[in-house]
Amino acid sequence: MFAFGITVSHIYRNTIVYFGWLKIRTLYLIPRVIIATVVFATIMDYAQFGIELSLNIAGAKHQDLVTIAGIFSGHCFISLFIT
Repeated sequence: MFAFGITVSHIYRNTIVYFGWLKIRTLYLIPRVIIATVVFATIMDYAQFGIELSLNIAGAKHQDLVTIAGIFSGHCFISLFIT
C-alpha cells in the first residue's frame, strides 16, 4: 500500500506538470486541486479496500457505510495537505 501511495503521488505530480497547473492563478487552481484530490483519494480508498478484501484482513470494517465514508473523507483530508 505504501508503494502504491508513492506511485499515486508521482502520477499526481506528473498531472500537475503536464496540464500546466503551476502557471495557473490560484483562484482557477482551487477547483482543479479539489477534484484531483477526490479522484486520487477514491483511487487510494478502492485500492486499500481491494487489498484488504483480497488478503482477507478487512474483517467487519467495510460492512458499515458510515465507516467507508469516514475512511474516504479521511483520505481526501490528508491528500489536500500532502499536495
